[in-house]
Amino acid sequence: MAGSMCRMKRFAAAFALALLLVVPATHAGEKASDFTFEDINPASSTFGKKITLSEQYPQQGVLVSFLASWCDPCWKELPILQDMADAGRVKVLGMAADEYGAGPEGVLAMVARKELTLPILWVDAEQATELEKRYTYQTLPSTYIIRPDGTIANVLAGAVSPERLHEEVTRAFDPPTTGPAQSTR
Repeated sequence: MAGSMCRMKRFAAAFALALLLVVPATHAGEKASDFTFEDINPASSTFGKKITLSEQYPQQGVLVSFLASWCDPCWKELPILQDMADAGRVKVLGMAADEYGAGPEGVLAMVARKELTLPILWVDAEQATELEKRYTYQTLPSTYIIRPDGTIANVLAGAVSPERLHEEVTRAFDPPTTGPAQSTR
């Protein structure tokens, strides 16, 4: 049983990599590909509702973090994302995909353990294959910073420190200053 599960994981990883090599993915500077998935986090204010990405970013921008229940760095980064969501500076969406037919139970257990209230969107296996064609998340977590105009400001691969995440959000959403303010008389 363990051997067949391992072979299945290797096949799925190879298949996902092949898709990524053949199909162009969404990158920084490009318009974010739209999607709609259900929020499975019972503690979220949008629990049970379908969340569409393009309806989220015009208000203030969005962080979309691709994660998995088996990914330790993902779960270490989630409290940072929760803090950002609580501060209201940016919307945060967690994206969790069906892990080899395991269902959402592992993700829900981690969400409850971390006491998260941010939306966690569930992606079934068929939809995950389609989503992998549009987003590159070879490294988990992968966090997409999406500006209010829908363009991707940056993609952060792997866990990042709170300082780096705040720096990247500031860079994406705050216009750079060009020097002292000019007086208008």
